[in-house]
Amino acid sequence: MVRKRTGSGVPSDLTTFEQALLKAPHARAVFEDMTRCRGVSREKLLSLLYRIPHLPATKRPLVEGMQERILKQLPNQIRRWSDTIEKVNRSPSLTPEHLPHWAEAIENPENFSPPLNRTLDSKWATITAGRFSEIPGVLRLYADHLHAVLELFYGRGRQRLGFGYGIRLQPWFTLELLKLVRDSTGGFHAIHRLQPC
Repeated sequence: MVRKRTGSGVPSDLTTFEQALLKAPHARAVFEDMTRCRGVSREKLLSLLYRIPHLPATKRPLVEGMQERILKQLPNQIRRWSDTIEKVNRSPSLTPEHLPHWAEAIENPENFSPPLNRTLDSKWATITAGRFSEIPGVLRLYADHLHAVLELFYGRGRQRLGFGYGIRLQPWFTLELLKLVRDSTGGFHAIHRLQPC
């Protein structure tokens, strides 16, 4: 019999799956303790229990439709953009620092095409100048952050996380299930000491 599934990979008849899963009395006792007494979402717990053994063994890319090579190069590409924007911002003709002065000299900024009708408005010019000046620094911070995160997946941290060169969903959801159990019971050692609600 083929069980219908939703787009999320969870069977549409969770009730049937739950009944099959909880035939063992102890399994039902643990499940009811976690969902009724400890406030764990019944649907989330069922979803994790179903997904883990049914997930494909193949690794999924970190970003769908993007090659690993391109993704790894992205932090340096962002840094180059940051350097370019900073160079443009230093130009006497294009520096954002001039925006408030230009706004004071322009009487009808609404006559300009977007977005100049806002960036040259005296109400927005100072705010806009500040934000434009921050762009290189924000981009560098994002590039550094992205580089560090990618190191977890592609660099030295990959073995510790169990992801390798891509995401292994089975370990990912297994860790999620273990965290759910730990957070709801106060520790893995406490799960055998079930108390009535």
